[in-house]
Amino acid sequence: MKKHMSRKEKIIIILLLIFAGLILCLVEIFAKQPYERALDAIGANKIRRQKTYSWDGVNTHGFFGDGSSYFLFRLSGKKQMEEVLEGEGWHSLPVDERIIDETENVLKNLENDISETDRQNILTKLNQINEGGWFFYDKADIESLKNMDLDWTFHSGRSLANYIIAVYDSDAGMIYYFDSDR
Repeated sequence: MKKHMSRKEKIIIILLLIFAGLILCLVEIFAKQPYERALDAIGANKIRRQKTYSWDGVNTHGFFGDGSSYFLFRLSGKKQMEEVLEGEGWHSLPVDERIIDETENVLKNLENDISETDRQNILTKLNQINEGGWFFYDKADIESLKNMDLDWTFHSGRSLANYIIAVYDSDAGMIYYFDSDR
């Protein structure tokens, strides 16, 4: 004799499936380390999956997401970055001065984690890059990857607080990554 599930049992099973799906989504989101999410954000997820890099950096983002990040990625080969540089959000050098100013703001936010000497060395190196590219994403403007309008992004009166900047030095095989969420 077949036993049919009651309505209550069906609802419990559906709720359990929804809960299991939610848990799986959260695990996927939070399983990645901040430096791995950084590579994904700039279109370098292939580099992340192949693990062809080393990194160093600081991340001050807390539970609610506010904070700043600086990561330096050392790539094991220059060729792997060619495809990434053709992606959305990447631009040829020179880096716009307003972008350099924002990298300085991120580094100032990390003054408790990065010494003044190291912050100045990072800025000096950024200004000496001759070959590579730069990336900018204004998180408040989803279209910023497709339609780069730095004049609008940096116009007076607008608070720029949530963004990602990356600068790639192809001579050194390094990506300088900056992230701000305030």
